[in-house]
Amino acid sequence: QSTPLEQVGHNGKPTIIDFWAPWCENCKAEAPTMKQITNVYSNRVNFVFVNADQPEALPLIDAFRVDAIPHMAMVSRDGDVLTALIGEVPGGVIRSDIDAMLDLNDNDDANDDKEERPVLPYQMYDAFRGRRVRVDFVPTDNDVDSSSSSLSSSAGSAGDLP
Repeated sequence: QSTPLEQVGHNGKPTIIDFWAPWCENCKAEAPTMKQITNVYSNRVNFVFVNADQPEALPLIDAFRVDAIPHMAMVSRDGDVLTALIGEVPGGVIRSDIDAMLDLNDNDDANDDKEERPVLPYQMYDAFRGRRVRVDFVPTDNDVDSSSSSLSSSAGSAGDLP
């Protein structure tokens, strides 16, 4: 079950936003691993599953600069995009990054004034080229304000795993 987008960056939990499609063979192969990881971490981590084939997902795809799937955006508890893992990723890699994000949560209060982005053990793709980017899923009347990093709650339809 997906976490509502408006909770991302607002409920004190890090988030995995997983972009997938029903036709994607790597997504299908990774689905059992993601179900297992979701079961283990769901009380401490938000999981948002976005079917990239749905037209309403386009604003999220643009916001996270998704150009291949599966694409897992790793987002801190404050909404900072830390990295993206692309393709079929081993469960151990996903768990290591999740554990690191949870450790960041535990130590984050002392580091709130820092401007640099935390570093996760596994980083694949930095769509934002080292810049600190924060996403904020704020409900609005508009679908998406493309000039900011804020997204509306209706910008993407989060769904279940493939």
